[in-house]
Amino acid sequence: MNDFWELEEHLITLNESNCGAVPLTLSIEPLSIIRFVLFTQFDQSMRKQEEWGTMSRHDNDVTKKIALESNILLLIVTMCVSSLHSVFEFLAIKNDVSFWRNRKSFKGLSLRTIAVNLYFQVIIFLYLLDSGAETSYMILIPAGISVLVDAWKLRKTMRIERDPTTNKLSFRFNSSYDEKTRSYDQQAMRYLTYLLVPCLIGYSIYSAIHHEHKGWYSFLVTAQVRFIYFSGFIMMTPQIFIN
Repeated sequence: MNDFWELEEHLITLNESNCGAVPLTLSIEPLSIIRFVLFTQFDQSMRKQEEWGTMSRHDNDVTKKIALESNILLLIVTMCVSSLHSVFEFLAIKNDVSFWRNRKSFKGLSLRTIAVNLYFQVIIFLYLLDSGAETSYMILIPAGISVLVDAWKLRKTMRIERDPTTNKLSFRFNSSYDEKTRSYDQQAMRYLTYLLVPCLIGYSIYSAIHHEHKGWYSFLVTAQVRFIYFSGFIMMTPQIFIN
């Protein structure tokens, strides 16, 4: 029996109200050896991905539904574009790590932007987690890696010091972060704060009034991530200002 194209939405929960009248349709037709092998291989691959946690049952159903309803040429193009996107994302992370790993001096770099970008990546990752089954692991895993990379970059550029008299911890940027760069970076970030904080508050109020949310946590995360997607490119401004 070929149940490869069986989706969760096709399943019917049996109870006392519908147990006596359940629609049943049987279709008998020959299946070539090649198609049988392909269906078997795809089914085993999807089950393995479910076991490994890289895909959920919902992701597999979406993949099957796309194959059923989409044009085969459009499907092939979409798969190629998705594969290229994954490759380019991996190369971008690899080059970013290589650049920061070999960096000894942070003169001319906006280190405050790194801290803000880490906050942005954490919010995006929390938003993807809050989306639940709607988010594929193929999206969630790179987002988690980006959080770790930004945290590593911030740890590389900052020092944690303890005051021996008060035992208080303080966070300071690396000594190679020269005073001139520090001044320009602080000035650019201050202007951005004056611009972005009122916009974020205004959008949060608008989102609370006009959008539906699962709860307060979902509201806080969703409002911030939508604002990040809208204004994230502005975070390039401090580095441009320093340059």
